[in-house]
Amino acid sequence: MKRFIKKIVYWLQNLISKRTDAAVLIGLSLIFLSAFSYQNIPIQAATLTPEATEYHVPNPDNRINLDNNNPIENLQENLKYTADNVREKLNLDEPLPESTKDFLRSTEQKIDETVEPITGKQKYYDHN
Repeated sequence: MKRFIKKIVYWLQNLISKRTDAAVLIGLSLIFLSAFSYQNIPIQAATLTPEATEYHVPNPDNRINLDNNNPIENLQENLKYTADNVREKLNLDEPLPESTKDFLRSTEQKIDETVEPITGKQKYYDHN
């Protein structure tokens, strides 16, 4: 019976060492493959919804073209396009909702109540 138990223990030790060796070899091969694989492969997923294409980031290899005659005009056009895009996305052309105005008024009042004992001014947050 002792011999049988010794065989089982020996068999388990060999099995564990073989699995450990296999795991170490797999790990080393993955590290080797990732270290020496192609580094210049762009990894970018395609957008799944039409809304997501609005937020698509241009290729980072795109550079500003300085070969043409008017780089300042190109920069101005790009800035104008960016400003229009931000204005549209944030709805900056629309008036503030009344609930937002109420929130801002209450915040101004809280600031006045908090700062008055320190500064002695009753209208600390005066934007006129």
